[in-house]
Amino acid sequence: MSQDSSYGSSQRSMKYQSREEREAELDREYPKRPHNHGKSRPFHTLFQELFNPLIDIRKNKTPGAVVNRRKVGPDGQSNKTPSERRDALILRYIGRWRKDVGPDFFPAFRLIIPDKDRDRGVYGLKEKAIAKLLINVMKIDKNSDDGYNLLNWKNPSRSSSSTAAGDFAERCHEALAKRPMRNQVGDMTIDEVNEQLDKLAAAPKEQDQLPILADFYKRMNAEELKWLIQIILKQMKVGATERTFFSLWHEDAEALFNVSSNLRRVCWELHDPNVRLESEKAGVALGQCFQPMLAAGKSEPLKKVVEALRPTEEDPEFWIEEKLDGERMQMHMETDATHPGGKKFRFWSRKAKDYTYLYGNGFHDTDGALTQSIKDCFAEGVENLILDGEMITWDPTEKAPVPFGTLKTAALAEQRNPFGQGHRPVFRIFDILYLNDQPLTRYELRDRRKALAHSVISKPERFEIHDYIVATKVEEVEDLLRRVVEEASEGLVLKNPRSMYRLDDRSGDWQKVKPEYMEGYGEELDCVIIGGYYGSGKRGGSLSSFLCGLRASRKALEVASQRRSQSQDQSQQRKGHTQPRGRKASASQRYSQTQSQSQSQSQSQAHVPDSQPMQVDDDSPVENFTTFFKVGGGMTANDYAAIRHATDGKWHRWDSRRPAAKDYIDQGDFSRLSEKPDMWIKPSDSLVVQVKAAQVTPSEDYGFGATLRFPRFVRIRRDRDWTSALSIEGFHDLKAHAVEEEKKKKMQADEKRKEKRKARVGGYPSRKKTLTVAGYNARDVNAVKLPDGPQGNVFEGLTFYIMTESSLPGQRKKTKLELEALVKANGGRIVQTPTLTSSEDQDSSVICIASRRTVKVASLEKRGQQEIIKPIWIFDCIDQAKQDFDRGFGEEMVVPFEPERHLFFLPEETKDAFEGNVDEYGDSFARDTTEDELREIMDKMGTVDVERGEEEKIPELFDDAIFKMRGFLFHGMMFYFDTGTDPPVKKVPEAASLQLSRPSNANAEQDAGTLLPTPNTTTSLKSIAAFAGAQVLPHYHSMLATVPTSLKPKITHVIAHPASDLPSLRKELARWKGRKIPRIVTREWIEVCWKEGTRVDEEKFVAFKSVRTERAPEE
Repeated sequence: MSQDSSYGSSQRSMKYQSREEREAELDREYPKRPHNHGKSRPFHTLFQELFNPLIDIRKNKTPGAVVNRRKVGPDGQSNKTPSERRDALILRYIGRWRKDVGPDFFPAFRLIIPDKDRDRGVYGLKEKAIAKLLINVMKIDKNSDDGYNLLNWKNPSRSSSSTAAGDFAERCHEALAKRPMRNQVGDMTIDEVNEQLDKLAAAPKEQDQLPILADFYKRMNAEELKWLIQIILKQMKVGATERTFFSLWHEDAEALFNVSSNLRRVCWELHDPNVRLESEKAGVALGQCFQPMLAAGKSEPLKKVVEALRPTEEDPEFWIEEKLDGERMQMHMETDATHPGGKKFRFWSRKAKDYTYLYGNGFHDTDGALTQSIKDCFAEGVENLILDGEMITWDPTEKAPVPFGTLKTAALAEQRNPFGQGHRPVFRIFDILYLNDQPLTRYELRDRRKALAHSVISKPERFEIHDYIVATKVEEVEDLLRRVVEEASEGLVLKNPRSMYRLDDRSGDWQKVKPEYMEGYGEELDCVIIGGYYGSGKRGGSLSSFLCGLRASRKALEVASQRRSQSQDQSQQRKGHTQPRGRKASASQRYSQTQSQSQSQSQSQAHVPDSQPMQVDDDSPVENFTTFFKVGGGMTANDYAAIRHATDGKWHRWDSRRPAAKDYIDQGDFSRLSEKPDMWIKPSDSLVVQVKAAQVTPSEDYGFGATLRFPRFVRIRRDRDWTSALSIEGFHDLKAHAVEEEKKKKMQADEKRKEKRKARVGGYPSRKKTLTVAGYNARDVNAVKLPDGPQGNVFEGLTFYIMTESSLPGQRKKTKLELEALVKANGGRIVQTPTLTSSEDQDSSVICIASRRTVKVASLEKRGQQEIIKPIWIFDCIDQAKQDFDRGFGEEMVVPFEPERHLFFLPEETKDAFEGNVDEYGDSFARDTTEDELREIMDKMGTVDVERGEEEKIPELFDDAIFKMRGFLFHGMMFYFDTGTDPPVKKVPEAASLQLSRPSNANAEQDAGTLLPTPNTTTSLKSIAAFAGAQVLPHYHSMLATVPTSLKPKITHVIAHPASDLPSLRKELARWKGRKIPRIVTREWIEVCWKEGTRVDEEKFVAFKSVRTERAPEE
C-alpha cells in the first residue's frame, strides 16, 4: 500500500475519535511525525496576529511616500512593499508557533486554508442552516429584525444600522455583537477548535450540531465567532493565497501538495525548512490525486507551435493526437488481495473530484460504469499503475463519440445496464505515469508510451489506447486539421516525444491547435466581471450588462507605487519648479503607456535606489483590476440566470462618495468611468466570462485607456477564476500576436494579387445573347452595352412603351434605345404604341415610360387613361431584384410604385391609389433605401430640440445602439443554406396590381419577433437572416462545391438542414486550403439569435450527427 493510501486509511478509520485515541494511533502509524512541545496557541491569535493584519496590508497596498530616515519601532513607517510586509507577517506567525508550540503546524494550517484540508469531513452546513442554528443558540425570534437579517442575509436589512447585505459572516457578527456571552476574546485554543469542528463534521442532524455551536457561543466573542463561521463555510479571504502560505512554510510545499493534495503530509514531511523533500517523494504515487500536465493553447502560427516542441536536426519528430471532447481523468489501479477481484481502482478528475463511485472501484463493482468491463485489459505481471487519459461518451450505434455534456448521463445509464447499446463511457488513455511501483514521470514520452503499450490491452469502445501520428513537417499538421474539419472533431494536440511529464505544467511540450474557423469577431478574451448595470424594459430590475476588467500584476502595481514615491521625493527637492496640475493623459496616451509598461518593468527595477531594494513576487496574483469594457450582447436568458445564481449575495451597491471598490479596482478608474456601474463585485467572488470583439479602440471612459468595440459574450469560463483571467500584460501579448498575423496576411494577399496579375495575360470575350426590339434592327440593339454580370427576369410578362430617355436630374443617363435593351434583357417586352390590339393581349396593359414632356407624352396625358412612369422605376426594380437574388430569394418581383419617386403622370381617378406604398415621409415599405435617399427623407422630418450636451453623446452611442437592433444581428456575415432534401420553391405568380397595402395598426404594434414568418422552412429562415443583415447566397448555389471561388472567403456560416449530408459538407470545407473555415451550425442558431434579440455563440449550435447538448459544469 502506498504512503498516501496509509494516510487516507488513517483518516477514514479515526476521523472522529477522541484526541487521545487519535494521537496514539498516529504515533503508532507514523513514529517519525513531528510532535509539538507546547500548548497550542489561542484561536484569537489567528485573526489578531494574522488575518486582520493581512487584510489591512491588502487594503493599503500602496505604502506612503518614502521618507529620508526610517523610523524606529513597530509603528514607524517602512519602505517595504506590500508583498514584503505580507511575507514578514506570515513568517513571524509561523516562527512564533515553532518557538512556543513546536514543529507541527498542521492544526493551524487547516484553519488558515480550510478548503485544502481533506482530513475533515464535510459539515453539510450552508448559510441558511447556520442562521437557523444561531437563532436557536441566541434564543431570538426568527421574525425579529436580527432573525430576519440572518435568514435573509442576501437582502437589505430591516434596520438602517445593518449594511452587510450579501456578507453572511458580517451579518452574523452584527447579531452576535448585540447579545455576546463574552465581550473579550475567549480562551479556546486552536487544538480545541479543531476537535470541536471534527465533532461538528461528524454530527449528522441539527440536534447534534446545536450543542457544539452553543459551546462555541459560550466560549467565544462575536469576532471569534465571525471567523469561525468563515472557516466552516471555507470562505477565507485574508489577503494571501495558499500558494503564498506554502512558499513561506517550505520551498517544496507547493510541489508536494500538487502531487498529493494532502495538507497533513505537507506539514509533517516538510516541518523542517532546512531539509529538502526527497526526490522520490516529490513524484506521483498510488492513491494520491495529482495535478496533470496541461497543453498550451496560444494562438500562434503553426510553424511557431511546432518550434515550441523543440525538434532537432537529429530528432525532428513530434507527435500528433486527436483532441478529445471529454473529461480529463486519472486512473489508479493497485493489487489488493482483500479487495473483490484482486484489484482496487480510484478515479479523479482534473479538479481532484473523486469519480470512483461512478466508474467503479474493482472488477466486481456492479455499480461501476467501467471497471466491471476491463478485467482482461491488463498485461500479465502488471501489479499497479497510474493512467492519464480522457473519459469520453461513445455511441455504439453510430460508432462515434458524443459531445461531453452527456458523459455523466451515459455513465449512470451504464451502471443500470452494462450490456445495453446506449451511450457509454470510454476511457481513452494517452499516458502512463506509474508502473509496478516505479514512477515514470522522468522518462521521455516515447518510453512512457512503450510502457503503456506493454502493460495495457485495448478493448474497443471501452478501454482504448489513444492513437498518435509521428510527424516532422508543419504541412502534416495542416493536412490533419483539414481532417478535423471534415470529421467535426475538437482539434489536435501536438506533443514533444522527448519530454518528461511535468505536473501542473503548461510549459509548451504539449500544444493544442484548432482549425482557424471564420469568426464574426476577433480574438477571444477571458476577463473578470467587476461591475453591473441594471437594464430596462424586459431586463428591468436585474443586471443586464457587465463591466469587465484586466488584472494588474503585482510587479506592475509595485513599480507604479515606487515611481509615485520617487516622483514625490523629486518634486519636493525641486524648488521653483512645479508640475502643471489638472492635465490628464489622453486615452491613446494611457493605452500606449500600458503597452510599454510590461517592457519597461524589468528595466525600471534598475532605477530604484540601492536603499530601496525591490523584491516582488511576480507570480503572485494581486486582486486589483483596471476597467476595460462593458458587455451585454450575446447573452441568453440562461446566461443571465447562470451569472445571477453564481454571484447571488455577492454584489455591493456602488457609492461614488465612499467607493469600497477602490481596494479591488484601480483608483484612477473612478473619475474616468463616464457611466458608473450600479453594482460592483469583488473579483474573487465573481466569474470569468469569454468575449469576442471587432477591435480595440482608445477610450477616455475606461481605466485601461482603451476599450473593446462591439464586445459579444461567448460563454462563462467556469474553469478559470480571477487569478487566471486575462492580465494587462497578457492582453498586450495577444495584441502583438494579432498585429503580426495581420502583417502576414497582408503580405500573403499582396503575393496573391501579384500572381493573379501575372496570370491575367488574356481571355476570351463572353458570348452575348442577341436582343431584338420592335422598331430596330438587331445590329443597333446589340451595339448597346449592357451591364456586366447575369441579367434577371424581373420584367417577365410585362410590356413596356418607352417614349423618352432617362434624363431627370440625379437619375442615371440612358438613351431610349439603352432603356429598351435593359428592359428586354430583364425579361420585358417592348412595343412602340401605348395600347395593344392583338386578341391575345386584350387582358394585358402597357407600362408607359417617360421622363420629359414630348408631343407623344403630352398626347397621352391629354387622354387621361394611363399612368406614365419615370425611368427610375426600371432601375429600382432591377436593383432590388439583384439584392433579393443575392439574399437567396428565388422569385423576382417588381417594386410597387412610389408617388413622388416613380410617377410622372397620374390619371385623376387613381390619384390616391399608390399612397399606401410609402410612409408619411415617402419611405418605401418594399424597397431598400439608399443612403442619399435616407438623408433626403430625414431632411423632410421635423426637428427635435436636443438638450445641451446631449448632442455630443449621440455619435458615441450610435455604434452600440444600432448593433442591438434586430436588423443588425448578422451584419457583415454571409450565410450558405444547405438545402438537404428541401423541395424546390415554387415561383409565386405576380399580382395584377402593383399596389402594396399599408400594414394595419395592429400589426405595426406587434413585437419585432412576430413580424417575420415562423422559422420552420429554409425560405423563412433566409428571410430572417436577410432581415437581420446577413448576406444570403443565391438559391442557384444548390451545392457548396458550386459556390464561386470569389465568394468562398466571404462565407462565415453554413446553415445545415436536418437532412444535410454533414460528412460531405465537412469534406468540401476541408478542401478550402488557405482559407478560414465557415462554421457549420444548425438552423436553431438563427432561431435562438432571433428569439433572444442578440447574436449568441455558435459553439452550442455546431451541427453534429446527434443533438449537441450544452456542456454542463463540473460538480
